[in-house]
Amino acid sequence: MSRNYYANSRSQAADNQDALIRMRCILKNQLKQAQLPNMPAGFPFHFVANGQGSAFLSQGPYEFPQEICTSAYGGYAQSQTAIFSFTDPATSLRSRGCDKYVWRISLPIVEAGQHPDSRVVVAEVQVDTSVMRSKYGDQYLGKDPRIICNTLAMALEYGVKVTIALADDDLITAFQLRGMKRPASVGDIIFIGINQNGQHQILNILDGRGYYVKFSASP
Repeated sequence: MSRNYYANSRSQAADNQDALIRMRCILKNQLKQAQLPNMPAGFPFHFVANGQGSAFLSQGPYEFPQEICTSAYGGYAQSQTAIFSFTDPATSLRSRGCDKYVWRISLPIVEAGQHPDSRVVVAEVQVDTSVMRSKYGDQYLGKDPRIICNTLAMALEYGVKVTIALADDDLITAFQLRGMKRPASVGDIIFIGINQNGQHQILNILDGRGYYVKFSASP
């Protein structure tokens, strides 16, 4: 009996792991195509009704659910819900102690013994306020949903938190002290991956004037 229970437990754990992998893969593909059925108009921000028959683009916090089919081929129809959330710098400062724009994706923890509402953050992108105030933030990042979508996909794929920062002398010096030699200049846009051990890696560098890719860690 105990052997059967142990075998069933291992089988359930494997099924749960497979479901999590499928959810991550499906999400990554949807993000890379910027095709999320429940994505709000105005993403990465969202429109809010003003009560007078029209709406305005808000940079206030919001969240939305996204259903994901987790059924294996030929299996029973099953789905899980991913939660996309956004917090503005003021809210992030109060709740997390960082005054950044933050986008996160959380998935349910499908493990025995876990509370049904338990969730785990699987992707997070933070954007410095200096980036949003720059030409890149105003004309590109804040208006093109593909940028945050692709960065969330990158965070999901690499298993890191991604920070988008505006390169200044202090940031460049900090990376040089860590032995990182990348072609970054003051004013460039830097995508920084931070793993669970706090280790930093430069993922992308965009030229600060033309916003073309100067460096990419992707093959």
